[in-house]
Amino acid sequence: MTHLVAVERKSLDDLLGCIGRERDRFKRELQRLRAYRFRLLIVEADAATLESGDWRSSLTPAHVLGSLAAWCAQFTLPVWLAGSHDGAGRFVERYLYQCARAVAAEYQSASAFLSLTQAEPVAASG
Repeated sequence: MTHLVAVERKSLDDLLGCIGRERDRFKRELQRLRAYRFRLLIVEADAATLESGDWRSSLTPAHVLGSLAAWCAQFTLPVWLAGSHDGAGRFVERYLYQCARAVAAEYQSASAFLSLTQAEPVAASG
């Protein structure tokens, strides 16, 4: 399903770089993500960490949270704050499973519809 699903996974340091010095490059990446049916930005940090601003960067919590909110709105991009690297892995596994379920359900619906439309016509009785 690599043509349908894209997941951007960021550590806190990676996220800060994408908001700061690599912002233009990352926004181009977000633009490319729009081509995917299922897309997700998963951050290996929690909301409390983002709100505290306890990092070595000139970015404030308002910069970070504002950028995440803007990306959600501008790129229709869901953002999941996973809390940790392991938490991100567990969530991505669940997310991919749900993406596959959604595609399978649509396939089943389409198959059922096609089988109905291709059924033998019923002869009229007279």
